[in-house]
This record gives sequence, structure tokens and C-alpha cells, in this order.
Amino acid sequence: VLPGMPVETSIMAAARAGFAAVGLWIEPEDWTPSRLTAVRALLRETGLGVIDAEVIRIRPGPLPDSKRRMIGIAAELGAANV
Repeated sequence: VLPGMPVETSIMAAARAGFAAVGLWIEPEDWTPSRLTAVRALLRETGLGVIDAEVIRIRPGPLPDSKRRMIGIAAELGAANV
């Protein structure tokens, strides 16, 4: 996970380093349907899985929409953990 860096940069760094999976820092407001499609394609192209999506802090009470969106993005990318 490289907070503050585009997820595409994290994916390419992990691929070049020979990792099998990558952790991604997800800012939901930065994600569009086309970006999600492009990132999924980049993951397929590099052969990387997503080990986790960060950072989701869950507290008592209703889950904010932004957190639900992060979880949805993580699921779309096939993240093993959030």
C-alpha cells in the first residue's frame, strides 16, 4: 500500500517487484466506472491479485456511504480483505 499514490502506481510497483498481490489505498471520490474498468484490466495484465483495500475504519453505528463505496470498489477489484 502506498498512501497518496495512484493505485496504478502501486500495481506497477508491485508487479515490477515480483509480488503476487498488491494492497491498494482507495479514496472513493477518485473512482469512476472507467477507472474501475482500467484498474481491473491492469490487474489482469500484471497477473496481480488484491490482498487488501485500505483504509476502512468501521465504528459503531450506521456505515457511511463513502465506506460502503470503498467496500464495493474493493469487492469489484477482488480484494481478499478490507
